[in-house]
Amino acid sequence: MRKIRKYIYLLPLLLCLFNLMKAEGIPSPELLFVTVNQDTKTVTMQWIFPEKEPVNGFAILRKIDKHPLAAPGSYQTIDFINDSLRRTYTDTSQIFGKTNPYLHPETYRILAYKVVGTDTLFSLPGEEHKSIFLTGLYKECDYAAGLQWNPYRAWGNNFSHYEIFCQSGGDTIFHKVKECKTLNDTSIIVGGIINFTPSRYYIKAVRKSGEVSFSNRIEITPISPNIPEYIQLDSLLVKETGQKEIFFHIPEHTDARYYTLYAEGTGGRFDSLQSLQVNGGEYYSFKNISGETNRSQRYYIAAKNNCPNTIKHSDTVASIVLHTPPETPEEIFLQWSSEGEFTDYRIYKTENEAKKYIATSFANEYHYHLSNGNHIENTEIQCMQIAGQKDNFYSYSNIVCPVRDYICRFPNAFNPNSEIDENRVFLPKIRFVSDFIMQIYTEFGALIFESTDIHQAWDGRLPNGKEAPRGAYLYWVSFKDTRGKLFRKKGTVVLLR
Repeated sequence: MRKIRKYIYLLPLLLCLFNLMKAEGIPSPELLFVTVNQDTKTVTMQWIFPEKEPVNGFAILRKIDKHPLAAPGSYQTIDFINDSLRRTYTDTSQIFGKTNPYLHPETYRILAYKVVGTDTLFSLPGEEHKSIFLTGLYKECDYAAGLQWNPYRAWGNNFSHYEIFCQSGGDTIFHKVKECKTLNDTSIIVGGIINFTPSRYYIKAVRKSGEVSFSNRIEITPISPNIPEYIQLDSLLVKETGQKEIFFHIPEHTDARYYTLYAEGTGGRFDSLQSLQVNGGEYYSFKNISGETNRSQRYYIAAKNNCPNTIKHSDTVASIVLHTPPETPEEIFLQWSSEGEFTDYRIYKTENEAKKYIATSFANEYHYHLSNGNHIENTEIQCMQIAGQKDNFYSYSNIVCPVRDYICRFPNAFNPNSEIDENRVFLPKIRFVSDFIMQIYTEFGALIFESTDIHQAWDGRLPNGKEAPRGAYLYWVSFKDTRGKLFRKKGTVVLLR
């Protein structure tokens, strides 16, 4: 027998070679099916050929059209069977689905050969058969397996149907779960995955005459999502514009990438306001939250998966609305409202971004009275804020700066030797002002005293420390009220001795 090349890369050249060797005298074998062995993952095939036909054996061809030197449709000869009566073959040269990247492990052809003298004659190759290659993935949103496979086209009109088999949970056998009636119906979703346990699947193609072809067997392991253990709301802040910002943090390692903020609307129904996608990390915030400005609202945050289905809720928290108190020069009566269940409320005086703690109110009390000498400063505008606390969460109200009329009264005389303390110095009674300046002049216009502190009095002395002579002196005072309006006042005070 002439030595045959093991690799045949060009199918057109192969066909030409067959013709030159008078291949038309040998009939082509007819493949009945190729199928995957479920246990060994090898491919087995079966064919028919006239028993009376005098041949020496068969050649098994496997597709190799992924090789860079191979033309489309090229095949590789993988084995010769020197047995004219044999009708089955198992490809054990490689594991199904894990092959040399240049080979196409699922597609086969068979040809017969006969030795005549020093020549070897080949038949034309039989019909191409491509075994069923099953792939699949877990469909998270459907709690199901998505299966897909290539159609078994070799049977053509003799194709009957596909059967889908599944082994899941604690089952020890496979059960038929679905059927697909058409040749190109090669994808399906199989539900029923529960408890995130692995499930195994395979496909069986059935020919009208009864032959079958099995696919490879695959296992699909549902991915149990790493649900965040908590969504910790840290604080809620009401800004001067009325918009709100909610700060929260989550575990750094979680599969939840989408978070939605919900706010309570009319009728107690919660509607989504904003969504946020996170990419690792722990601390985030929802910004520029619009909504009610004159009443308290409740909020919560929901973590969602890719479907998106809600998989985790935060606690429900509420904003605090601090109402503008009435204009009273002697006191501030704070009132606020909240739908939250807070342990207590803390009253703060704010200046720029700094907060100064003043007092605490009990959980069910939504008011606090600030009076003269009780946390009310005389020298500056009062801006107040309420903070509700529950566990580790703080809800900060809007900031209110009560508009208050200033108080400015000047004594007309004082005596450093008086038996009454308040009559020994010149100290105007001034409250609820800012940018205060007071200057004292002699009757000739000489500046002898200056202060920017409303608590600092003139004790009747000159800059050198000596006592000023008795007589009339001029005072000049400048300040701004709580609305920011500038005032200037001047007058005369008599120094007695």
